[in-house]
Amino acid sequence: MNNLTEANITHLLHVGDFAVYDIEKLFACYPQIQIFIARGNCDVNEEIITAVQKLPNCTIAEIINLELSGIKIVASHIENAIKKLPQKNSSFNDRENIDVFCYGHTHRTRLEKQGKKLILNPGALCEDGRYFLLTLPELKVEQKFFNEKL
Repeated sequence: MNNLTEANITHLLHVGDFAVYDIEKLFACYPQIQIFIARGNCDVNEEIITAVQKLPNCTIAEIINLELSGIKIVASHIENAIKKLPQKNSSFNDRENIDVFCYGHTHRTRLEKQGKKLILNPGALCEDGRYFLLTLPELKVEQKFFNEKL
């Protein structure tokens, strides 16, 4: 297993369908990493959700809004969630001012630039072990596999 601490990972963003038994034990191993989870349609076990929410380094929501290194990131399990954000205004939830939009659900990898916006779907870690490593503020994206060294 890759050592996230040695790789200097500071934030982890999960785009849903994470709720498996004992996942809170794994997340608890990395108290120095801020973990943000966009709740997925398969995240229905309230016992698991509650256990993860009790961890001080974990945040779970339908839509995650982050600003890291000056980069505005929105994440949702469902791709269409971005269409529910206002098209233009001065708030953080303005879809025109988002730098990165991440989603899951389809299990199909997507790495695409739409104008200034980066659209990411890492695929499904449980199926092929694929995920993205995003370096900020450069917006450098690397596709990785679970068995690779970070």
